[in-house]
Amino acid sequence: VLQAMARSNRQLGVSDIARRAGMSKAATYAILRTLESRRIVARDPDSATYRLGWALYELGANVVRNLDLSRAARTHIDDLAQRTQDSVLLGIVENDSILYLDRGESPEQFHMAANIGRRSPIHASASGKAILAFSPESLLEQIVKEPLRAYTSATVTDVDELKAQLENVRQRGYATCWQEVEIGLSSIGVPLRDYTGSVVASLTLA
Repeated sequence: VLQAMARSNRQLGVSDIARRAGMSKAATYAILRTLESRRIVARDPDSATYRLGWALYELGANVVRNLDLSRAARTHIDDLAQRTQDSVLLGIVENDSILYLDRGESPEQFHMAANIGRRSPIHASASGKAILAFSPESLLEQIVKEPLRAYTSATVTDVDELKAQLENVRQRGYATCWQEVEIGLSSIGVPLRDYTGSVVASLTLA
């Protein structure tokens, strides 16, 4: 019944819904009464037609709230670590740095120091650049309020150069870091998007 209603761009009467759902009118009406009592559908008293109700939005929002990012990414993190024999990091922006929520490693590889809970600078990590490139301009403005810190001789500290790198990330879809925060450590990161298409995290191979 709900799918039949969702496929229509207008409110529908009981007969229309029954026909589209392939059900009897009596069964459809009984279901609609139940859904209406729970605000999942709403009835227009003037036209006796039905539309989807706000309770559906609330249910959908609850699904999104309960979708834990780490749990959703867990299988992919482990699979990528096994296939590449490298460390895989799941990061988010927390205040003015990257916070690593999870990681995966192959048992054959060296163990890098980026443990869960560790932080990295946004401007000097592939994780940070992958998110920063697709974030609101206000985040970049916040980061460049103070001079960008140099961690190695390869760290980008010039704001214009950083902006050029971020534009490159937007064009090719991934970010890189070549020994910018630690000598001997390079990484490549991709942005992760939520159900709205907004970038909320990064997955990085280090």
